[in-house]
Amino acid sequence: VATKAFILIGVVVAVTQMAAALGLFSRQLTNAEKAQAALNSVEVEAKKNIAGEKAEVDKLIGVINSEVASREAKERALNKLKAISPEYFGQLKTENGLVNGLTASYDKYVAALLSSARAEAAKGKLVEIERELLDIEDQRTEKVKEAASIGAAFLGSQAAGLKRESENYNAQIGELTAKRDALTKLLVASESVAPQLEKQAAATTRASGATKELSASAKAY
Repeated sequence: VATKAFILIGVVVAVTQMAAALGLFSRQLTNAEKAQAALNSVEVEAKKNIAGEKAEVDKLIGVINSEVASREAKERALNKLKAISPEYFGQLKTENGLVNGLTASYDKYVAALLSSARAEAAKGKLVEIERELLDIEDQRTEKVKEAASIGAAFLGSQAAGLKRESENYNAQIGELTAKRDALTKLLVASESVAPQLEKQAAATTRASGATKELSASAKAY
């Protein structure tokens, strides 16, 4: 009997460990964790959405940095970059076979591109969340009306079920509100990044022009 009991315990432990490994006994995620998951989803979607544009720019930069590409091929690649984004690549020039500031311009371009894609993805998620919140509010309102029409006597026997439903609605609203708040903050941050990057690019262009003017003046003297 004892041997059978030990075998049974061993089987239970093994099943428990297997279930844990498969995530069958995973703990309930907090609203903060669910909000972070929503942000992660936006990030993945944004990166997917800019993949094509980024790949095209990467290819052109690869030509510019190539040690075997001809001078003409590099010039064509640079001109294509300028056409893609005059704001970030328009000021670039070839000097002694090199394009100064290419990496910095590329980083700013990709950051602005990703920021814009994040904003669009976040807007889409926020629309979905607002619709879900409205649906839940409508469901809760209907339940309140239903409870009011049942009558106090019968309502007492349904109290436990109604309480569970109310808690479920509140949990859903709490989760969606946490996601909405996190996505709203991301949206505000994303929409403020692009103008800042544009100002930085303009400042870099002005500084580069001023440096060249000073250099020319020095040579004149």
